[in-house]
Amino acid sequence: MKHLLYFILVLALAAIIQLFLPWWSMPLLAIILAYILKVKPAAAFLGGFLAAIFLWGGYAFYLNMANESIMANRIGQLFGGLGGNTMVIIAAVFGGLFTGLAGLVGSQCRYL
Repeated sequence: MKHLLYFILVLALAAIIQLFLPWWSMPLLAIILAYILKVKPAAAFLGGFLAAIFLWGGYAFYLNMANESIMANRIGQLFGGLGGNTMVIIAAVFGGLFTGLAGLVGSQCRYL
């Protein structure tokens, strides 16, 4: 139950604070919540990873659809001809890794 609460809090609070703060506010939030809620390391990584996948991936998908994949396709061309949808997936995975590792750090700080 605590793990689901961690996932929901990271997702909901990050959606709010990223309106005002830079991209690294979501991993910072994951560190703080994992430490406060005493989430186990594997659950902290997985919860942060999935929350970022849903939030950043969903927002990247929304922006990609809003501009008809023009920007993502152009950036994909810089990376060797990747498509727009592939760039959305890459953005979601990188956000997931950053936030998941941050949640893991917050959980491990509890053991220090």
